Amino acid sequence: MCVALIGGMDRLERHYVVEAGRFGVELKVFTKFKANIPLKIKRLMRW
Repeated sequence: MCVALIGGMDRLERHYVVEAGRFGVELKVFTKFKANIPLKIKRLMRW
């Protein structure tokens, strides 16, 4: 399973990824505004 986290705190990004990994979840974190976020999220979806 792949999850996108939008928001959160920069200093906790590594913690988010580690905790998600413990549950077998691939996590992509977007803590700051980036161009084309919807497109990047769409690429995460692997049907």
